[in-house]
Amino acid sequence: MHESTAADRQEIAAGVPFHTVNRALLVFYALLVALNAVAWHEANERLPYGTARTMWVSMTGPLARVCRATGLDRPRAFLTETLGSVLNGSD
Repeated sequence: MHESTAADRQEIAAGVPFHTVNRALLVFYALLVALNAVAWHEANERLPYGTARTMWVSMTGPLARVCRATGLDRPRAFLTETLGSVLNGSD
């Protein structure tokens, strides 16, 4: 049986550096917001009137405008148009 040394345990525990994981998560969430900002804003506009709706609409409005202007809303629109009825179970 092989005895693990302190160096072996340290190498296993090291794994992926924290800054690499942190950067990957930041990119993932930035893409998530960018690709869904328009739909997120439209959903917020359907909330009942009140302070929560006002806050969410004011936060997502600029994001939605930027995503529309840069075309980042097109992939979601394409998927909704082509696969929306299949994924949502509607005809």
